[in-house]
Amino acid sequence: MPLYSDIEPRWVRLLKIHTGELDSVIICDMVTCRLDDTSHVEYTALSYTWGSESPIFEIQVNDIKCQVRSNLLHALKRIRAIQGHVEGIPSGSYWWIDSICINQQNGVEKGHQVAMMGEIFERSKVTVAYLGEQEHNGLSAMQILREIASSSEEEAVRLVAYGITAQLNALATFFERPWWTRAWTTQEYILPDKLYFLCGDQSLRRRHFQRALLRLVRYSRALPEYRPVHQTSGYIMAGKRKKILNRRYDILEDVRHTPSFPLCDFLVYAGGCDATLERDCVYSALPLVISNQDDLQLKPYYGEGGCVKIFEEVVRSQIALSKCLDIICFADASPRHPETRCPSWVPYWPNHTSLASDHMAWQSFPALASQRDPVCPKQLESNGNNRVIQSHVFKASAGLPAAVQDNSQLGVLFCQGLIAGRIGALAGSYVARERDEAVKLRGVRRIPRVMDDIVVFSSHQNEDCEKAWWKQALEYQPPRDLWKTVVLDREDSYLDKSAPLDYSNDFKWLLFKAIEDPVALNTKTLLWFRHHAPVLFASHSARDEIIERLNDTPGRARITSSFEDQMHHVWINMRKKLMLVSDKQAWGMATEGAMVGDVIYMLAGCNFPVLLRETERRGRFRLIGECYLNGIMHGEMVDLGADGVPSMEDIYLV
Repeated sequence: MPLYSDIEPRWVRLLKIHTGELDSVIICDMVTCRLDDTSHVEYTALSYTWGSESPIFEIQVNDIKCQVRSNLLHALKRIRAIQGHVEGIPSGSYWWIDSICINQQNGVEKGHQVAMMGEIFERSKVTVAYLGEQEHNGLSAMQILREIASSSEEEAVRLVAYGITAQLNALATFFERPWWTRAWTTQEYILPDKLYFLCGDQSLRRRHFQRALLRLVRYSRALPEYRPVHQTSGYIMAGKRKKILNRRYDILEDVRHTPSFPLCDFLVYAGGCDATLERDCVYSALPLVISNQDDLQLKPYYGEGGCVKIFEEVVRSQIALSKCLDIICFADASPRHPETRCPSWVPYWPNHTSLASDHMAWQSFPALASQRDPVCPKQLESNGNNRVIQSHVFKASAGLPAAVQDNSQLGVLFCQGLIAGRIGALAGSYVARERDEAVKLRGVRRIPRVMDDIVVFSSHQNEDCEKAWWKQALEYQPPRDLWKTVVLDREDSYLDKSAPLDYSNDFKWLLFKAIEDPVALNTKTLLWFRHHAPVLFASHSARDEIIERLNDTPGRARITSSFEDQMHHVWINMRKKLMLVSDKQAWGMATEGAMVGDVIYMLAGCNFPVLLRETERRGRFRLIGECYLNGIMHGEMVDLGADGVPSMEDIYLV
């Protein structure tokens, strides 16, 4: 008799684990019931990682042998032991465990069950997150976290600063456990009403863990000995999950506004997690979406077809729902391997850089759109440079709806836009990656590269021509426009507040200091100017002209301290970007993949200008990323068309 029989889409299987000694055979009974009836049948859900495919062990389910992996076998033994000893998990409890309760060989059933997983965890009376077996480090970490959580505030400060520094390896190992970085465990952490962590025979409630984590973050931030802990992916992800959980509570309890927590917000903020199947990076986020999941028309599907098709559906669904193209601006923050065959305009969510290695991850996004972090506005939208970025700061397309047509051709997105120019010259502060396609573009040199912190330009193209671009830009664009570009300003707003009137004058004097008295500048600011010397001082003659012009300009004797502080944050903000000058002598900021000759477009429905690179096929472009271009960030280009109606070009993104 087979273990599985077909079940209806809204039905689930539940396990009852027989009591037994720790090392005795696991024996279970499996029953089925409607998920809607589980209010009468209480159950506990198990959150765990599947682990290695071998070795395989056998358990008994309904008197039938069932194969399970090693990690699940250990988890089953532990949860059998805690029944009747942990609040909310009585003896004889029913359990929902995905690898057993779902017929993994039935793709249709798996799709239905995966679509319900968020609801399954949300309806569970208790969820147990099994982190692994009881090793010394794991045991010590659980004790440390419990002690920090249960202490008074003053005692917690002392513990973090002095009391547990000898146990930091245990904490680092604890946060390196794979559970923290699995895609599915994000929803399993957030959705249950009550969650216990289980490591060996040690348990810890989620609310106690969150209190301990908050105190760790607060009191260890400035302590260098905690760096190995801060840099673990698990510590980064635990902090993100804590903030998402708190943010969801705030959204759902806010009766003044319609609840909204879009899918792309989760994928951008919590992307980069591990999943056996890449499409699960999207499917695992669907239950966390508030208000528009059904509108997206995305349903888990495990039949034929690659993950790229799923990622493309996410983009098309989001565009159809929002009438906005901004989601494509996240594509350049998603490194992809050529073998993925992912279109340039589709973010590759499994490799999204938000998890990366930097616990200040939102600073490392190369995209302007990525800096609009909606997960926790008060704490996170500052993007590392103390400037809150509102949802509609930039409106390059002046509110025009996305001009996207349905296209059955996989990998192609049809849109419309206006050309704003081409990149005439670039400078920056990162090590350029060699690109084979660079040699295919006529008249285009390779991007700048850094040697010993000094930017140099490749000499196999016309360097004098490039210097001319910078010189003309400095002649035609006042320092005010250069500073507006540096801080990503817009004509009528300085992000969330008005730009200080003295910043332009300050910037002129900062140029002067960088040339005449560089020792007076702080290290970060001086490094920024060294990296951008080809932009600011394209030649000795241009440098002399700047000095002469500034000497003749009346102004204050010193730069304001607020401006010096701002320059530090500017350096952080620009470390993944390149300054550019367009062929029309306009200042701009490009993503790090840009090259001289790339085309700057304003696409209908996109709040940011984008960089496109022409392909061999006429009318088809690869998306390089978004950019900032001074003078068009408030929709100025839309007014250029006859009778106020812009004449758009057809564009095919591939």
